[in-house]
Amino acid sequence: MDLETCKIKQTQATAWGNGAELYAANLHEGSGIMMPLIAAYAETARAEVKGNPLILDVASGTGEPGISLARQFPNGSVIMTDLADGMIAGAKGRAERLSVKNASFDVADAEDLSQFKDATFDVVTCNCGLMFMPNYERALAEFRRVLKPDGLALMSAWGLPEHTQLISLMLGMQAAVAPNDSLFADPNILGSREKLVHAVERAGFSNVSCREVNVPMHIPADKVRVALVQNPLIRRMAGAAD
Repeated sequence: MDLETCKIKQTQATAWGNGAELYAANLHEGSGIMMPLIAAYAETARAEVKGNPLILDVASGTGEPGISLARQFPNGSVIMTDLADGMIAGAKGRAERLSVKNASFDVADAEDLSQFKDATFDVVTCNCGLMFMPNYERALAEFRRVLKPDGLALMSAWGLPEHTQLISLMLGMQAAVAPNDSLFADPNILGSREKLVHAVERAGFSNVSCREVNVPMHIPADKVRVALVQNPLIRRMAGAAD
């Protein structure tokens, strides 16, 4: 791994780890922003998955869709991984509060899942994580490697910039204060249906289908400010200005 990639991953782990509590409250709890998308994972798994599956949830954040799937398949088992130990701590806390007993947790880089053997999992999930990975092609190859030949992979990515205006605004602010630093290169890189399907098929997946899920992002201004303060790049620049 080159130094620039290491730097990006370290920055990501710090930013997301520091913002885990806010992330859970606004995205993964109750009527959180991500819950319509999490419901789509649960719906698809309900229709496609039989028995008591072994599920790997990559880039799980504070535990979704992993926790929802663990509750949906109580006799199955879910392993949740994330690059940020703060996020994994948040996922563990949510699982404990919800009395989820069939889940385990691990800090892991999606591009290197070498702790898992080939063809291990019945289901692999990754909710809005691929576009943040410096080498998403390598991550997809790892997903395919650890998935059983007849397994199910469920993944999602942000849409095009015109569909993610709030995120684009926040990223623009970050670029203004730290133009030579970044949490990720292009978060909309897999934003079109064609690009996402092509990337997945190139990794060796077959029977690929894709659908759009609308995820309204209505966030109060005070919470946007808190989210920006949690960004380590912006916080560092603000400290330098003081």
